[in-house]
Amino acid sequence: MALMDERALLMALESASLGIWDWDIPSGRMSFSPLWASMLGRRPEELAPDVSSWEVLVHPDDWSGIQSALLPHLRGETESYAAEYRLRHADGRWVWVQDSGRVLERDDEGKPLRAVGLHQDISSRKAMEESLLLLATSDPLTGLWNRRNFAEMVNGELGRVRRHGSQACLLLLDLDHFKRINDTYGHAAGDEVLRHFSGLVSLHLREADVFARLGGEEFGVLLPCIEGDAGALRAATRLRELIASSPAIVDGKPLRFSVSIGVAMLDPEDEGFDEIFTRADEALYEAKRTGRNRAVLAGHAPDSGADGERETGFASWNDAKPVSRECPEDDRGSSAGAGCQR
Repeated sequence: MALMDERALLMALESASLGIWDWDIPSGRMSFSPLWASMLGRRPEELAPDVSSWEVLVHPDDWSGIQSALLPHLRGETESYAAEYRLRHADGRWVWVQDSGRVLERDDEGKPLRAVGLHQDISSRKAMEESLLLLATSDPLTGLWNRRNFAEMVNGELGRVRRHGSQACLLLLDLDHFKRINDTYGHAAGDEVLRHFSGLVSLHLREADVFARLGGEEFGVLLPCIEGDAGALRAATRLRELIASSPAIVDGKPLRFSVSIGVAMLDPEDEGFDEIFTRADEALYEAKRTGRNRAVLAGHAPDSGADGERETGFASWNDAKPVSRECPEDDRGSSAGAGCQR
C-alpha cells in the first residue's frame, strides 16, 4: 500500500511538471526523478546518485543565492528552503528552476539527515520577466536605456562622487536639425539616423559608460572616472567630431548630420539628476545658440565647432563616398578615466 501511495504521489508530481530530488545528507547520496533529469535533457541513469551531480550543473553566479537559503535551513533556522537559479541543460543552455525543499529527518543533536525537494522549470516566466524589465528600462527603437533608468544611474554615480571624491560628467546630446530630416526624407530615414547614431556612439564608449535615449532626438551619456573639466570636454568634442564625419546610410546614400552637446560635471553638492540635467541642458542651449555642432561645458565658452564654422549642422544627401574615420583605441568613449576602478 505504501509503495502504491508513493507511486501515486510521484505520478501526481510529474503531471504537475515537478521534478523530485531526495538527499541523504551524511553520505551525500542524492536520487533524482525521471522528470528532474528530463527537464535538463538527461536520463536518470546518466546522473550519478550523488549530490555532486547536481552541484556541477549549477550556474556559478547563482551559488551565493542558493547557499544563503539552503545553509540556514540545514542549520534549522528556517522551516523550508527555496531558491531560484540556473542549471545546465544537456544542450548547453541554462534552465531556470524554482527549487523548494525541506529537511525531513534530523538526529538527536538536530543535525540534518535527509532532505527532499521539488524542481519546477520557470524559464518561460524568467524570459517574460526579462522582457518586461527591458520594456520598462529601455528605448524600443535604439535598445538604449530610457530616461528613467538613466536618471537612476546618474544618481547612483553621484553617490560615488560624494563618497570617493571621483569625477564624472553628464553629456546631453541633441541631433541638429533633426526635424528637417524627418520632414525632408521621412520618418523611416529619421529612425535610421537615430539607430546609426546610437550604434556609432555605443561603439566608442567604455564599458563603464552609460548611454541612454532621453526622448526624441535627445540622448544622454554618463562618463564616470573622467579627468575633470578638460577630460569631459575632450570626450564630448571627440564624440561630436566622430558623428559629424560618419553619415548614416539611408537607401544606399550617405545622410550627413551633426550633434550639439551640453556637458555638466557631477558636483557632490548636487541634489540629484534634475539639477545636473538642468546645467547640461543650459550648456546644450548655448551650443545650439552659437551655431550647433558644438560641445559646451556648463559655465564655459563653446568649442569652435567643425572647422570653426558658424553653421555646419544641416543634414544633407551626399553622393560622395562616406568619410571613414578610425578612432585610436584610447579614444573609445574618451581618453580620460579609462580603466578607473569603480
